Amino acid sequence: MSAKECPETITITSQADIRNASLAACKSDQGFKQLTITTDAEGLSFTNFTGGFNISVVSSPQLQILDFPDLTALQHLHVVDAPALTQIQLSELRASAETLVYPVTYTFTPSISIDNALQFGGLSLPALTALNDLEVAHVPRLQLVSGGLSKITTADSIVSDNVLAYPGLASVGTLQLTGYDGCSYYLPNLSSIVDFSFTNAVNSRLWTAATLKVDGSFVLDTAPYRRAANESTDELIPSRSSSVGNNIDVSNITAVAVNATIRSNADTHIDISKLTTVGGAFSVTNNTNCSIDVTKLTQAGTLSIMDNTDSVIPQLFNLARAESIHLRGNIDTSSGPNILPSLTFVSGTVTIEAWNADFNCSRLVSQQQQGLINNLQCNGTSNGTASTASTPLSPSSSTSALSQSASSGLSSGAWAGIGVGIGLVVIGLLGGAAWLFLYFRRRFAALEASARQTQPPQGPPSSAPDSERPINGDYYQHQHPNHPEIDSTTLSESDYRSSRREVYEVDNSGMKVEKPAYPIDVSYEMFVPPAELPVSQPRRVN
Repeated sequence: MSAKECPETITITSQADIRNASLAACKSDQGFKQLTITTDAEGLSFTNFTGGFNISVVSSPQLQILDFPDLTALQHLHVVDAPALTQIQLSELRASAETLVYPVTYTFTPSISIDNALQFGGLSLPALTALNDLEVAHVPRLQLVSGGLSKITTADSIVSDNVLAYPGLASVGTLQLTGYDGCSYYLPNLSSIVDFSFTNAVNSRLWTAATLKVDGSFVLDTAPYRRAANESTDELIPSRSSSVGNNIDVSNITAVAVNATIRSNADTHIDISKLTTVGGAFSVTNNTNCSIDVTKLTQAGTLSIMDNTDSVIPQLFNLARAESIHLRGNIDTSSGPNILPSLTFVSGTVTIEAWNADFNCSRLVSQQQQGLINNLQCNGTSNGTASTASTPLSPSSSTSALSQSASSGLSSGAWAGIGVGIGLVVIGLLGGAAWLFLYFRRRFAALEASARQTQPPQGPPSSAPDSERPINGDYYQHQHPNHPEIDSTTLSESDYRSSRREVYEVDNSGMKVEKPAYPIDVSYEMFVPPAELPVSQPRRVN
């Protein structure tokens, strides 16, 4: 190793180790690769350390203060099992900062993870504007943030199980929050998240910008979560919220670009009342004794609201479009059968499995007949366990008839099928007749044209004006053009043509050419009788 190079791994157990001359190459303009802190000291200050790859704090039960006053560039800070740690000060740490780790210069935006620091009071990061990843778990419920995270505007990911305040945060890639009764996440400028999950959010409060868009997926659920045995339940500073009641408030979410999932919550009211669109699947399943407000939802990919015990399927009065809809559970019938009044089109299947027997499918059948629903399956049960299929009837059918699975005669669905079949047969017959008519009409026309082409000519075309030509067998009352002696004599058409035929001349070729009055120029061979030899007088024999 060159004298100018910092050691691969540095282990610090006391302040004296920091002052060791062998670490001179790790200070000032040069950085380190791995700095590990394992100490019984109550505080450590790393002056002149300006940058490096990793800092790890492990097995330091007495450590309370950790200070890096000159550190500007860092890839990752990891703290685990430091139960007495109260403060980490990184006053010069910055985003996109450069450091020389011999012989290469690197640019870092830091990641920070803190786990099982049960007295932790917060981070002091006054110069930092962006984070790569931040993970905070098993720390006191609300950490002090005086100058701590106020300038951070973006982060690739944030994972937290206890309240941290991010007053300047505007966008984050992945946000994973774990709440508890009375917790508050203070993110007043947050307006954009890629993927957002909120676990155990009952009676938690989420402060965000008035409009929050999720560009990926959103999950709201309840799941077992291990807390440390001696984890504090008291907040170090008062909460910003009063009691929020038995609620989950995510009302500022207006759009989810991919999938939205609400599952396994219990005994709460879920307020997501500003949500208007879900680009992918919207699933509300396995919640118990919950009410959900999604009244502004207008569009979803596949909508599935199923198996929510002791809960009523939320009203969907503004839903206009979806790829498919599947509702299974108790349906509110207080407003009648029109549960989707704003529906304009469902390209797939609408499946209704009502647990309450008084639900009426008639309005949905009407919407299918209007072309708003591509395929409809409307069934009903009384308790949500045994399915008894009921045939969807026409809107004019009574509610009692709709609740029966069969009737004494043919059902309306059967009659509708018969009517559709008859209509298709009639349309097929009419189409066949029209085809035959057009086919034979074309055939007759073709035969007539063929006959006209093969018929011998009826004589030379007339050069007379139209007024002198025979029309439909009428007789001519005009003077013959080449035979003045035929005057005021009534000729039939055949006589007229015969007389005209006499006056045509024959050239030496024995051919004559018809005049252009015929549509197609046709040549006819004229018969020329052989000329008789002149008969000479017999010689008189003397």
